Parts: sequence; structure tokens; C-alpha cells
Amino acid sequence: MPRLFFGLQPKQADKANISHWREQLNWPQFKPVEANNFHLTLNFLGSVKVEKIAELLTAAEQIKVPAFSVKLTTLGYWQHPKVLFLGTDLIAANLTKLVDSLNCMIKDHGIIQPVRPYIPHLTLFRNARYLPEEDVIKTFSFDLEFTDFCLYQSISTDNGVKYVVLKSWPLVYSANSSA
Repeated sequence: MPRLFFGLQPKQADKANISHWREQLNWPQFKPVEANNFHLTLNFLGSVKVEKIAELLTAAEQIKVPAFSVKLTTLGYWQHPKVLFLGTDLIAANLTKLVDSLNCMIKDHGIIQPVRPYIPHLTLFRNARYLPEEDVIKTFSFDLEFTDFCLYQSISTDNGVKYVVLKSWPLVYSANSSA
């Protein structure tokens, strides 16, 4: 069964900017996530039966949420998965609306998930054992604009995991898209 998740894919220029900034940190003790794998997870589905995928693809077409931006301004650490990530202090209302819409759609299609608060993040490093307290963590800000959301498949390879976009859907343009 394929491992799937809904997510947001940053533009290539944004991925390159984040990757360049990360290189300046010079933290060889951590394993960097490949820049092509940068994304913000909306909802992790886990292993999904193949016959259920077509239902999810069709249902996702019905989700209509205005486009929005996310400003990544914080560096965070999760001990359990051992990751360092970029996060935000301000969650756009339309991002919350998209996550809530996906959660409802997924539940309506019989995929039960644990209830937990949504924390938008972009993983920078894996195998991290701590959050460095260095001065290199200066003020930074990455303004990412999103105009679509995607269904990804997580594929394990000999060179590590790869995230492949199976399908994407446009977000709706409106006068308040940055909300």
C-alpha cells in the first residue's frame, strides 16, 4: 500500500533560497533533507489502499480554498522524530480552512486519524538530537506563496525517501488570498 500525504509544495526558487540559507548554518552533525523534498504537510494519511486513492483524488477536487502565503520565521525541534524544522508563529486562516477541509474529507472516506493540533512546518534536518543554541539562528523569514495543494506519495529508495506529487489542485484566487 502506498504511503500518502497531502501537502504544499514551495516554488523551486523558495526551495533554493531555504537550502542556501540552511547551508550557511554549517551543521554537519545533522542530516539535511533534500531540497526537492521540501514541503509543508497538510495531512499525513499513511498507508492507503489503492482502491481508496481514486476516491480521495475525486473528493479533493471539491475543496475550494483561497490561495494564501505562509511566513516561516521560527526554527523548531521535535525530539521524537528527531527533526529540525522551519515553522511559523502565524497560521493563515485559509491554511487552517484547507487543513480542516482535508480532515473532514478524509474522515468522510473512512480514514481515521489521531486528533492533534496542526503545526505547519518544513523539515530541514533529520537525525537531529537537539536544537542548536547558536547565534547563527538570526532573524530570517521565508514568505512562501501557495496556489495549489498536492497529494504526495512517500517512496523509499536506496538513496533515502523521495516525495512524488501524484496530483495537485489549484487554490482559488480571491481578493483576500493572503488571509
